[in-house]
Amino acid sequence: MDRKKTHGQIVLPIFYHVDPSDVRNFGGSFKASFDVHESDRPRDEVKRWKAAFAEAGKLKGWHIAGVQFDSYSGSASEEFIGIDYQKKKILELIKQNRVIGLWGMGGIGKTTLADVVYMEVSNTFESCYFLQNVRGKIEKQGRESVRNEFLAILLKDKEIRIDTPSIGYPYRERLNNLRVIVVLDDVNDPEQVDWMGVKHFGDGSKIILTSRDRQVLNNGGATQIHKVEELNEKYSLQLFSITAFKQLNPSVDFLYLSYEFVRLAHGSPLALKILGAKLYSKCFFKGESKEKVEKILSCLYKGAVIGLSSLLDKCLFDINSYGWISMHDMLEEMGKDIVDQESEHPEKRKRLWNPKHVYQVLNNNKETDRIEGIKFYMSHRYNLKLRPTCFESMPNLRYIKFDVFERSLTNGDIDIAYLPNELKCLQWECYPFKSLSLNFNPKNLVVLSLSWGKMEQLWNEDFQDLVNLREIDVSSCYNLRKIPNLLGAIDLEILNWKYASQFSNCSVLNAYAPCHVGSLWNENMDASKEIGCCRNNCWQWKLAGRCMGD
Repeated sequence: MDRKKTHGQIVLPIFYHVDPSDVRNFGGSFKASFDVHESDRPRDEVKRWKAAFAEAGKLKGWHIAGVQFDSYSGSASEEFIGIDYQKKKILELIKQNRVIGLWGMGGIGKTTLADVVYMEVSNTFESCYFLQNVRGKIEKQGRESVRNEFLAILLKDKEIRIDTPSIGYPYRERLNNLRVIVVLDDVNDPEQVDWMGVKHFGDGSKIILTSRDRQVLNNGGATQIHKVEELNEKYSLQLFSITAFKQLNPSVDFLYLSYEFVRLAHGSPLALKILGAKLYSKCFFKGESKEKVEKILSCLYKGAVIGLSSLLDKCLFDINSYGWISMHDMLEEMGKDIVDQESEHPEKRKRLWNPKHVYQVLNNNKETDRIEGIKFYMSHRYNLKLRPTCFESMPNLRYIKFDVFERSLTNGDIDIAYLPNELKCLQWECYPFKSLSLNFNPKNLVVLSLSWGKMEQLWNEDFQDLVNLREIDVSSCYNLRKIPNLLGAIDLEILNWKYASQFSNCSVLNAYAPCHVGSLWNENMDASKEIGCCRNNCWQWKLAGRCMGD
């Protein structure tokens, strides 16, 4: 057990003719044996034995009764399911590089993979150490203490005490002459790697770093970075089955249920273990384009684009081949749970996406100033009828996305609905009203997307403060008579009026086209040809990257 602590070695207990709970708690025949030892062995020695057995009794292993494997108490082999094909890749990388990095989201198996490789090759080096949870240990113990412990084990010198930022004589020289392999697990700052003195290790030394942040690995000196892969369906099913049913494959009765859990986990070993353990013991912008999310968030928070890139580096979301944000279902569910825990009453939460809760709040006209975002996909089961004042009690509402695909959302022919002035994004398929609110000030609006809408005009006044507006989509709005004055939209990038037939001659656009817009994209090629390109006023209409002015 000491080697487990000092060298990170794996302990596989076999409980042969003894109950694991007796080992943990010193009960039954196990207690009788220790009573004998306490009578004829030194007290300190027996105390150390007890501590070691108590710890061993908590580990996963095999319980053997008689000549049969009586019950499965969690073989350590579950840790290594599906790991071999990645292990081979890492062993090749370790031959060719001094420092390599293992990168991936939390729970994906970085530590396990590093451990398998470390155990495979560590006996070929003069010294070795697997330093788990670097981030956590430094936070808890302080970096001086962690480094002293680290070097003491590598140099086999318990008296090491280094209080200076750099490692000096004689320790640097001793490290220079030592060929070692070390794992620095879960580093979150490249300075942690340098602090441990890895640059002083001798020729032929190998360093494996694991992190959720790719940039940390780059800056920490990794010359090759391996993204730890998700488990495939076969291995996911096996891992889930071992955790949930204590057997390699689920029985036929539980096969369909097991596949559903496997689908939800998306190959994450941690998720599979959590879901399996639960069974055994009885984001808001997902789906949006990264570009659109950056536009919206940049008007809300400073450094939003850098923040999104940081989240991407940390594997907290991904960008698919179409440029849309995707997120691991487990992370999405965790995020939603955090919001749901704000209150048991939906109207007291900041974000709503559950159709049942959206229906409840809007249909009952509940007053709330907490809600900042609503995302709603309407199915036929929710017969929602909106009142003109349904958003009046939401002064802090900044994001609306309705995918309703029908226009019968109002009782009768209602012309206008109230909209809060804090709105940054209004995306509403089949917008059911004839106009935006009379009192609505679009000064904060970034994205206005009302395709297939019923409106005849956007707002009454010819001139509005549109300084934040980046995108307008009024495609297929057959009743729309004109687009308002856009002189105030100094940063407008996209204007889509495809199939908005009432103003297909676009004379209003010629009159109001903003002279300061560098480029606008339009999906209606025929209409954009009629507008032309006004070079003197420094504006141009583009389609698929080509100027339409010629």
